[in-house]
Amino acid sequence: MGREEGSKKMKITIIHPDLGIERLIVDAVVELASHGHNVHVFTSHHDQSRCFEATLSGVFQVTVYGSFLPRHIFYRCLFVCSLCSLGMVYLRCCTSRPG
Repeated sequence: MGREEGSKKMKITIIHPDLGIERLIVDAVVELASHGHNVHVFTSHHDQSRCFEATLSGVFQVTVYGSFLPRHIFYRCLFVCSLCSLGMVYLRCCTSRPG
């Protein structure tokens, strides 16, 4: 797909619970950034030792909020912990208005 000459660059924000474990999100963000869009990813967990290389390359911004929250409680309640961490990221994004 080609880009039109007069196309505008968009500012895109993506909120994801665990950046680096899902290739689909990383590929979508890299593709958007390669088309010249300003992409900013907010996440509650980004382990730099086990993430995809594209998340470290600097093509797009990654901001981590709420990394202090547990990812599970005795290997249970993964969904509940994920919802709480996503809620934390969402509230932080809505209240801080980063540049």
